Amino acid sequence: MNLYYQIKSGDDFLIKKTKDLIFKNYHKPKHTIAASILTKSGSIYSGINIRGCATSICAEKVALANAIMAKVDDYESLVVILYDKEIGYKILPPCGDCRQFLIDYIPDIFVIIENDNRLLKIQAKNLLINPYISNR
Repeated sequence: MNLYYQIKSGDDFLIKKTKDLIFKNYHKPKHTIAASILTKSGSIYSGINIRGCATSICAEKVALANAIMAKVDDYESLVVILYDKEIGYKILPPCGDCRQFLIDYIPDIFVIIENDNRLLKIQAKNLLINPYISNR
């Protein structure tokens, strides 16, 4: 079973748009990460992380909330990008909490990750070993 897939041209566009988003909204330490979801129809839904003194909200959750409010049902790809003025851009895998969150809502979405200096995609459901599955 092949877990990894090659990225497509639409994924390159998604990465560029997400880099633009975090660059425009960068405010260290409050907003350093952006996430975007590409649908099969070509729409993009994005979010940035929100860091407060008591709690934080991950960018993936904000992006997914925006897609849910738009009644999206044709999810294709997701990318998470960190920006820092000293190191530049870095594609990140979702944190453990977000991996479970993605499995709960969109387990078949392809998540863009960096592996051995190559960009690849893996389905969200394959990012977490033995996830909790509720009786929806």
